[in-house]
Amino acid sequence: MPIGLHGSYIKFNWVSDDPRLLKRAAELTTAILSSYKRKPNDDFNQAFVVILTSIQVLHGFKSGFELLIPTNKNLYTGTTRRHPAYTNTILKCLNWMVSQCYLVREDGVRQTKSKRRSKIRWMPFSYSVSPSLSDTELASSRTIYRNPLCDYVELRDDFKESGIKVKRQVPIKAEVRDNHQQTIDDTNSILADYDAVMRDTEVRLGSTLLFPAQTSMTRIFSRGSMNLGGRLYSPIQSTPSDLRQHLSFDGDPVIEIDYSSIHPTMIYDYEGIRLDGDAYTIDGFDREKVVKIAFNIMLNRNGGASRSSAANTIARELDCQVEEAVQIEMAILRKHAAISQYFNSDSGLALQRKDSDLALTILKHFAQEIKRPIITVHDSAIVSVRDTETLILLMKDAYEVVIKDKWNQSAALKGIKAESVDFGDDLMALVHQSLAGTLTERGCSKTYWDHCIQKDAEFRAAAGDVMDTRRRVYEGDAEAATGLLL
Repeated sequence: MPIGLHGSYIKFNWVSDDPRLLKRAAELTTAILSSYKRKPNDDFNQAFVVILTSIQVLHGFKSGFELLIPTNKNLYTGTTRRHPAYTNTILKCLNWMVSQCYLVREDGVRQTKSKRRSKIRWMPFSYSVSPSLSDTELASSRTIYRNPLCDYVELRDDFKESGIKVKRQVPIKAEVRDNHQQTIDDTNSILADYDAVMRDTEVRLGSTLLFPAQTSMTRIFSRGSMNLGGRLYSPIQSTPSDLRQHLSFDGDPVIEIDYSSIHPTMIYDYEGIRLDGDAYTIDGFDREKVVKIAFNIMLNRNGGASRSSAANTIARELDCQVEEAVQIEMAILRKHAAISQYFNSDSGLALQRKDSDLALTILKHFAQEIKRPIITVHDSAIVSVRDTETLILLMKDAYEVVIKDKWNQSAALKGIKAESVDFGDDLMALVHQSLAGTLTERGCSKTYWDHCIQKDAEFRAAAGDVMDTRRRVYEGDAEAATGLLL
């Protein structure tokens, strides 16, 4: 389901300086203050700006849409506070808006089960937004920007609340900050410049205009350590991969390119061992739905000193019998005997730390050097088709800098995957040439790209631009990306 549709989970990540929204926030502030005999110290106006902006981004003040809004006090105060943007003043405003029927409860707290995982999650109350709050847009996309309370760098740790494991943002201690100040400063600089680029970009999903604020990213480190995790997260990443191909930047169609089997590739390069064939292809087992998932479970799971079997976890995650899970695990161990020490060793977050460095290197080039729009999704990146060749070359360079120079001098980026919608012949030819590094002088011309993109738009309009036209443009050796169409 696209972001911003029915059932979005509230976030307090944005503010707006649109005069319409500021006027409505001031009106709500006057109203809530009238309910107090003694004026409180709370900055209600800023809280309403944040809430109204969040509703604008995630809900759009449209009928038939709902927001999931937690009102558990523990999430807004004390050590259990979810995030610095979750303030006690925000909670007071939300509760007041419910009492005044600006937010109307539609559904109660309920359990949900992940599609793949058996884990049960508790979901908060669902609310519709009354037209009395607003029945029209309050803020245009370019008036919306990141909430200053939302840091670009977050450090999270694991806690248990009522016996349930949860993740909460924790302050970065002085000694940790001193040791990692350069990483923090670089991340802040790159992500701020990235926001500026995306704020000046018209981002669409199909014909729907999206808020550039939804592309704003946070770098999240895990388990209280700046050496673990560090991946970049944004709301737009929740858009399913098959729909992401229908994004556009300033009218340009996009292509999504990612590193093929990034973590297995990195591990083999760390060990200086050649990886033969595809890491996730094992006869008798589905590559995507079985082997890839099981491989990453085994990589991320902590099996203790004995590296105990992951079969029970695999069975639970894949919803299969333990006997079948044992067969899957043994098949993976046989295929990857050379790197078996990484399985059930809790290696995943350390690997994520490295692939996050790859993503940040790519993002820096686009945001600070060429100032072009891009959306990264962990080890993949979405760019205008015009930037296909730039991205391919940059992915190779980033891999060599982050992996080769630090680990194995013989390492080289071995595989990429590229996916897009089904372009017309002329534009597809340009994409293939970009992948292969064989663009002609005409292929480097902005005018010719404009011409091919316009023809492609006419082609897709005639074809109805159906949402199932995604195709694998290329998959294979990154050093020999040809126009092979799979």
